Amino acid sequence: MKQHSEKCANKHKAVSCLQNGVSDVIFTRTISCETPKQAWDKLKEEFQDKAAATHQLEKIF
Repeated sequence: MKQHSEKCANKHKAVSCLQNGVSDVIFTRTISCETPKQAWDKLKEEFQDKAAATHQLEKIF
């Protein structure tokens, strides 16, 4: 029982850390994430898309 509650607390701490490290705009996109994995995947999706677009623009110019 104690391990379960500690595990839940750690998940919430991890999500909070991820959300605290981003801007308000990005935070609103991750607010619905309940697990660290969901938050990480959302952040990865958000920033990989921007990185790909930036890379394409660099190729053009």
